[in-house]
This record gives sequence, C-alpha cells and structure tokens, in this order.
Amino acid sequence: MKSHYNDDNDKQMPELLKNMPQVNDHLDKNELFQRISQEMGKSKPLKQKKSHLLPILSTILTAVIILAIIPVLFNNTMFQSHEEQSSNNAADSKLAIEEYSSRMEEDSGQSDDGNPEFSLFGKKSEDLVLNEIDDQSDVVHAAVTDLQGQYVIPLSFIKQKTEKLTGYYNDLENYINNEKWGVSDFLFKGASFKIDYTNNLVMVNLPEGFSLNPGSANANVFQELLSNMFGQLGLNKVIFETIHNQGVNLGPIGIVKELPIRARQKSSYKVYQASPQKRKFLIPVPQTGQMDIEAAFDEMKQNEEAFNVFRTIPNDIRFDINKSGEQLAVTFSDGILTDTSITPQKKNTMIEAMLMTAKSYGYKSVKFNNAGIKKIGKYNLAKAIKVPLAVNPIMHEQ
Repeated sequence: MKSHYNDDNDKQMPELLKNMPQVNDHLDKNELFQRISQEMGKSKPLKQKKSHLLPILSTILTAVIILAIIPVLFNNTMFQSHEEQSSNNAADSKLAIEEYSSRMEEDSGQSDDGNPEFSLFGKKSEDLVLNEIDDQSDVVHAAVTDLQGQYVIPLSFIKQKTEKLTGYYNDLENYINNEKWGVSDFLFKGASFKIDYTNNLVMVNLPEGFSLNPGSANANVFQELLSNMFGQLGLNKVIFETIHNQGVNLGPIGIVKELPIRARQKSSYKVYQASPQKRKFLIPVPQTGQMDIEAAFDEMKQNEEAFNVFRTIPNDIRFDINKSGEQLAVTFSDGILTDTSITPQKKNTMIEAMLMTAKSYGYKSVKFNNAGIKKIGKYNLAKAIKVPLAVNPIMHEQ
C-alpha cells in the first residue's frame, strides 16, 4: 500500500513532533489503572450482544403471528355473531307469529265498533259449513257414520274442475281419517265408482266378500250413505257390479242389484263429537212424520249424549218463525244474542245449524232479526244469509 506522504514529509515529521506543546499528566498511575479496569468491566463480549437480539426477534415473530391470526379470529367471531343473530332473528320471528296468533285469538270476537261477535275463527275445524267456492272448483260429497253407526255424517271436499270426479270418489278412503276424527271406518273401502250422467246413475263395484253387519239399521245407513254421496249430483239410482251379477247382500233387505237414491230428508242439525279431543261435525237428525221447522228447531235444543250428539241451539234462546216463499225469517227475543254466557263459537254453530236445517226444509235463505248484534263470526245478520253449499268441509291436511 502506498503512503499518503512523500519522502520530504517523512523528514519533516520529527521536527514537527518536537515543536508540539508539552502535555503533563498528573494522574496517579494506580488511579488510572482502576479507571481502565472499570471501563473494561462495563464492556460486553460480542457473543452477549448477539444473544441479546434473540428476545427482540422472538417478540417480532410473535407479533407477526398475532397479526396473521387476528383476521381469522375476527372472521370467526363475526361468523358466530352472524349465526347467533340469525338464530335470534328466527326465534324473534317465531315469537312474533305466536304473539300475533295469540292476539288474534284474544281479539277474535271483537270488531272495531266493539261488536263482540265480529270475528271468531282461529281453527279450521270450527268451520262446520261450506258457503262458497270459486269458479275453478267443485264439491265432492262423501259420508261416514258415528262410532255406533246410528247417524250419517256428511262430508264435503273441494276439488279442481280439472280433476276427474270419478277418480276423486275412488280415492276417498285416502282422505278420511276415521281414528283422528272419531268416526266409523269408511264403508266403501276398496270399492270403485263410475258415474253415468246420461242415465243419472252411479255404478258401484264392491270388493269381493263385502257384507253388512246384521240389522235393518245397517242396511238403512248403507243406503243413506250412498244417497248423501250421490244425491246432490242429480243421480237417482245405484247399480251394484258384482261377480256374476249376483248383487249385494243387505241383510234383512236381502240381495239387491240396485237401490234408489233417496231425496234429502227434512232434518234437525246437531253437533257430533266423539270426545273433546276429536273433530266436531254437524249431522242431520232426520225428522219423522210431518214435523214442521219450528219443531225441528226445538229438537235442536236436545242432547243425545249416549250417541255423543249435542244441541246446537241453547235452551235460553227464544225466537219466532215467519215463512215467506223461499226465505225463512227468525226473529229473536230482545237482545238475546248479546248474552255473554253463550260463547261466540256456540252462537256461530247455532247460526250454521239453523241454516242447514232450513236448507233441508227447502229454504234458500234465512233472515235473522232482532239479534242485538250486527255479526256472528263471518255472518252479517243485517242481511238475509244464503244457505250453505255443503256441510263439514274437509281439507286434506286435516
């Protein structure tokens, strides 16, 4: 390596050093030694400096890991929060529906003008008549009996016009829930029906081995069931299709190949309910002889508890009857329907039972006067009410 100085400078250096000011150090040698020793004690070896970096690096690494984990934790927390919120929202919606239903039940029977009978229904099973259907629908009539086989229970189903009527009749056994309703089994299980509108008859093919239990009552009920099912279609005869055309054994009536369809009987409509947990039905109790409609209404105040058949007109209800052509007028005693001891449902059932009874006597409408209230359930008492299309409407989910 070359020097920064030339030869002349090298020669001048001793002279320059001689001319420097003289410096005298008066510090004691022992004291100087102690200071140097102390300074050397304070210095750290290179290895310790390197080891000192390890905690710093660990801290930095931990911070990096935490920064990487935080978004994951944050997302999980947000997801859980969202799930909890969704669950809470669902619970709130369910609670709101339940509260709304509860309010509807509490408010049922009250209108804006304080009328306690304005609205009534919260249960489909309490709709005991069918008042109307749309232009795209038809009514299918069916029938079963009570558990003791004493009374016919008419049923009505709604089908679309596009569905074949015969096919619906052939599937009726699938729509009847006898155990749930507290009624007898469908008598025509396994049977098939063919409707002949040209000749106004229905052909019934009964399953092999079909027979009725002994007793004339069973044969009478058998014929009433068929009359309820097909009489309202305008048919007038039932023909039985059996093996070798032998006919069907109807016990005391004997073996028959055909039966006439009976016209609708004049009847008092009462409620059948096998037990408090079972469905309610309006049933026709046929009237004998020349019983007029006043007597039929009086009959509707009587219970037949042995057969689980109950009154539809409370004993305390008083009224007068006036007949005018196809309209019947029922005039109640002053304010009798404002009696709060009679529940809105019982009043509604009374109106429906009276309408069906009037229908069986050939009336087209009923005008209820002097009721003291404007409405009972869905019925506007200020106007004449048309008699229902059918009784005991059944929805498939019931």
